[in-house]
Amino acid sequence: MNRPLGKGRGIQKAAWPVTRIPPELKADEVHLWRSRLDLADSRMAELASYLSPDETDRARGFRFEEHRRRFIAGRGILRRLLGTYLELNPRKLRFSRGRYGKPFLAPNTGSFPLSFTMSRSKDLALFAVTRSRSVGIDIEKIRPLPDAEPIARSYFHPDEFSYLKSLPEEDRTEGFFDIWTRKEAYLKALGRGLGGLDAPDSPSLAPDGSDSGFIKSPGGMGWTILGLDPAPLFSGAVAAEGAGIIFRRFSL
Repeated sequence: MNRPLGKGRGIQKAAWPVTRIPPELKADEVHLWRSRLDLADSRMAELASYLSPDETDRARGFRFEEHRRRFIAGRGILRRLLGTYLELNPRKLRFSRGRYGKPFLAPNTGSFPLSFTMSRSKDLALFAVTRSRSVGIDIEKIRPLPDAEPIARSYFHPDEFSYLKSLPEEDRTEGFFDIWTRKEAYLKALGRGLGGLDAPDSPSLAPDGSDSGFIKSPGGMGWTILGLDPAPLFSGAVAAEGAGIIFRRFSL
């Protein structure tokens, strides 16, 4: 029987120590970074200076100022992180996109292959950086969702839906987002896109009472799924290719 999610959601509250300098990234590690996006004007000006012309154009397209600032902050932080790992000027980084829009660094960027993913919700963002493995991350603000049950019935694996229905009523909103973030992180790692939420070959990602689990996906590839507790009233998860992965958390 799965352990109920409410009041901690089965996810240990691990520390996110503050640092601005990424440590050495080892082959068996995934580095997880947490950052607020509502930043002082001086910091925003620095981050905006890292953006490419097309990113700057995208920022101008946002209708609301808070959304524009959060986009700039997220992209600027991502560029700074990747540039620091690769010892490259953040302004020089070039990106390409996969079939479903997942970004990746252009070939021959830096002295070693680097994979990354990011997600933001409201004013909080999560980033994951690793070497030579696919990775996906997701964060969601926990909030009332009147149509959560119809969404779960349509898009969740039968075991996930059964797990959700087994929770006490007061825990189901958190339970929904804990399953949702696992699924989004997993699909981002696959590069499949959210259209794969209800794919017939999608495994159940219902929490089993532990922080992480290992699953097999089509083709025999193995994935480690880690539930995260990024902040009060937020749910998060990361999915990374392979087993025996060491996840290290940091805050900016």
